[in-house]
Amino acid sequence: MYTRLAITSSKILIYIGIRVLFFTLYSTVVYLLYYTFEKHHLSIPLSIEAILGTAISILLGFRTSAAYDRWWEARIIWGGIINESRTLIRQALGFITPGDTKEHDVHQLVHYQVAWCYALTSSLRKLPLSPEVKNQLSDAEYATLSDHANAPNAILKFMEDHLARLFKAGRIDSYHFAAMDQTLRNLCDNMGRCERIKNTVFPVFYTFLTQTAIFIFALVLPFSLIELVGAYTILTTVVVVGTFSIIEMIATYLQDPFENRPSDVSMTAISRTIEINLLQMIGAGEVPESIKPDKKGILM
Repeated sequence: MYTRLAITSSKILIYIGIRVLFFTLYSTVVYLLYYTFEKHHLSIPLSIEAILGTAISILLGFRTSAAYDRWWEARIIWGGIINESRTLIRQALGFITPGDTKEHDVHQLVHYQVAWCYALTSSLRKLPLSPEVKNQLSDAEYATLSDHANAPNAILKFMEDHLARLFKAGRIDSYHFAAMDQTLRNLCDNMGRCERIKNTVFPVFYTFLTQTAIFIFALVLPFSLIELVGAYTILTTVVVVGTFSIIEMIATYLQDPFENRPSDVSMTAISRTIEINLLQMIGAGEVPESIKPDKKGILM
């Protein structure tokens, strides 16, 4: 996630460079045809281009808004994961009856929850499980994850089994067990919401329609400007096309918040925050430092 303006002009040019180069050459040809070869019949009324530009603006506005809604929903879900993680350990501290093994039982639940957060991050980004997951689980538990297509779901099963053992041993009463089971269900629901965003492709036809409309608009634009601004037709065309392309680029990045890109929701940093909070709740001696944005202002 970008925490400050860190998108350089070079990054923008890499994304829209081919379009800018093409339409620079294209508008130059139109200018030469009009003034050098006196093809004055090529001029098109600006009002026609204005109608098309208005339609594209509406398309881009809707596309950017829909893409941002997906990104913001993803961030809201991870905010819910933070709250549910804290709730789960608070319930464990308050609901598990005192005894010689209570500290171990609560610590085990903390390890599972931290591992689940990091595993969900890796799963959504389609990456191998991070070392943080292995550090929180026993060798046997970590080996078990290789048999599951969905590692976070397997870790939720570890937590459910742990709570079930405590319930059968009389360490948690039925009312408190139901409350903690509901918290696990909420975590599972949040995981499912993330997977829905990850696995639901933004409508391809809408993306194609928007890009095609921008391309047609850019093809016609020099013919509408040539009589009004003369040689500035080239510059104006490049600026307008570049602006539309940048807006479309922003929408493209925002629509997929779990792609291991700088525009991602900062799941790794959020997972570390959860780890710190839970360890402090149980009074752990060693607590890791929070993850800070790098020199480019990117927080993953």
